[in-house]
Amino acid sequence: MPELVAHWIIPGKVKKPWLGHYDCARTRCINRNVKCFHRYGARGIKFLISQSDTKKLWFKYKAFKLKKPTLDRINNDGNYALSNCRFIEKSLNSTKGNYEARWKR
Repeated sequence: MPELVAHWIIPGKVKKPWLGHYDCARTRCINRNVKCFHRYGARGIKFLISQSDTKKLWFKYKAFKLKKPTLDRINNDGNYALSNCRFIEKSLNSTKGNYEARWKR
């Protein structure tokens, strides 16, 4: 692997980086043994997108141009569905909930 590979690329998936995001999001929704399951699968968040849907989103939102892309649900209470997902910068995704909560006050 090249020296300067972003940390979000899972080894073996460099040619198809969207698959790493697909796997991680799917795991959060279906695997009770992962640390963050309580925020996804346990809340009833379902994973309804396919690998090809994730690839479409990757190119639609030009995730390959982002420093640290992350698969985001537009409506945090909604499922991982094609109409509710996008790729955004990880830093924006991390602050998204806090930003929205401030405006709802």
